[in-house]
Amino acid sequence: MRITAQMIVDSAIRQMQQNRRNLFEAQEAISSGRSFSKPSQNPLGAEREMKLISLLDRLDQFDRSVTSGTSFLQESERALSQVFELLSQAKDLALAQVTATADSVSRDIASQEVGSLLRQLLSEANTRQGDRFIFGGFETGSEPFDFAGTCSGDSGSISIRIGPPNDTLNINFTGDKVFNGTGGGVDLFQTLTDLQTALSNNDTNGINLAIEQLDQGIDQTVSFQAQAGIRLNRLEAARNRLADTHLQLTEQLAENSAADLAQVAANLVNQQTLFEASLAATAQVLRISFLSFLS
Repeated sequence: MRITAQMIVDSAIRQMQQNRRNLFEAQEAISSGRSFSKPSQNPLGAEREMKLISLLDRLDQFDRSVTSGTSFLQESERALSQVFELLSQAKDLALAQVTATADSVSRDIASQEVGSLLRQLLSEANTRQGDRFIFGGFETGSEPFDFAGTCSGDSGSISIRIGPPNDTLNINFTGDKVFNGTGGGVDLFQTLTDLQTALSNNDTNGINLAIEQLDQGIDQTVSFQAQAGIRLNRLEAARNRLADTHLQLTEQLAENSAADLAQVAANLVNQQTLFEASLAATAQVLRISFLSFLS
């Protein structure tokens, strides 16, 4: 095959362009600190990078779930703490009204105070975290309790994923169990209502019976508080595990694409030299070709 002047020119230009691309990649490597910028430069490294990024994305999802669950349980724990305080106040009121100094007047006043506690209990039973009512089971979009203390929520358990592969945690307590005593507990609304009625009727026996119920209600509430604390501890442990794993994967991701700076710097110098040489060679070829054309 006859080699023409045009072929020589084209070859020189192609080589110069290739050297320019190589120089650009070397400059990019030194500025980014990465050993590759596109999959074709390191297919295995690129595949590993994609897997690591996917794992980090999953960890971020778990972390958001843990954060949401923590807020939900913290609000539940706060509400349960308030319920405990309300029941303790009711018990103190009741104990004061079974002493020898109590009379129908003081008991009537105490009855009104219990009525106020009932309203506060209803408010706690309808506690909302963000736009979700925390004691409504799956029915988180509407108030689970009416003014009579009747629960319209369900007994659905809200579970969240807090880690791989299938680490889940139930974050809610349903109102029917916490406040109505479904499953063997005490109905807190009924207990306070019975105490209010006994105080209003000056019924000592009824007050004593209400005190017994209040003791059970307090134990019931403390049990749910303890469960909330245990679950919050699990979420905190899960958050720490996720943070540790996230750090490990981030380090692996950095190591996977990290460039050897000494090697990259040497390559940059080499590519700069090659590019300058190709420029000079191309310029010489073009000059000779131009002179040949003139002659």
